[in-house]
Amino acid sequence: MMHYLTIFFLILRRFYKKDSIRVLKGYFRLLIHSVWHHKIQLRRGTSSGTLTEKFLGFEVYFFDYGTLINQYEEIFVREVYRTTRLKPDALIVDCGSNIGLSVLYFHRRYPHARMIAFEPDRAVFDLLKGNIEKNTISNCVVYQTALADYSGNGKLFSPTYGKGSLNSSLVKNYGAQVTEVPVSRLSDFIHCEVDLLKIDTEGSEAAILNDLIQTHAIRKVHRLVIEFHPGLVEDSVSVYAGKLEQAGFLLQKRLPQPKSQQRNVLMHFRRRLNS
Repeated sequence: MMHYLTIFFLILRRFYKKDSIRVLKGYFRLLIHSVWHHKIQLRRGTSSGTLTEKFLGFEVYFFDYGTLINQYEEIFVREVYRTTRLKPDALIVDCGSNIGLSVLYFHRRYPHARMIAFEPDRAVFDLLKGNIEKNTISNCVVYQTALADYSGNGKLFSPTYGKGSLNSSLVKNYGAQVTEVPVSRLSDFIHCEVDLLKIDTEGSEAAILNDLIQTHAIRKVHRLVIEFHPGLVEDSVSVYAGKLEQAGFLLQKRLPQPKSQQRNVLMHFRRRLNS
């Protein structure tokens, strides 16, 4: 409960604006509906399968309230993907879209932006595609593929059973649940200037960056938001930050993560002028 109160006061202190109140109302609506769902509906056996919620003008399909609320906190409350100076028709590439809350966030901030979204898990991808279609986001193309430094097929590991995991990874033996998925190189999809590239791929970020750097596709990227998972990649975060610096990027900010994700590091980069 203290965690929620901390977020409440953080919002009131920093963002006492009309839109922030809407975000706060949506947050508490989800909390209340989550309690109702777990305390009443599940006990009565009146709930099963895919769930739906409405917030901030969107209707969203999802698998469980815990995961949805965690994503809502990160994406809409803390605004970890917030960036500035994107043109109205910017191209945003979203690697690791899950059910699409990041896509909805970008669409809400930049309704005319073009988007490309990637999600490897078949069941999660179906919800991603459904959420994009349900909310009539016509300027977003979605691909059901994992991303790495090769093209072909691979195994997606998950430490938890069930649908909608946020922790599925190509890292070998990362979890007991295994599914076969297509694998692609991100560089094969980058044919023009990318205004914002967001990467949250549970350990594949190193391979994706190596591919972009080796193929020089990284030169087309202007801004980058990337979540590093030190426990899933070989080298340290500083090594990859150094590679990005050599590729012409400046570190703008490094965001603190919640206690449950303290090992992860979320970083914002922008391309240097004239580089």
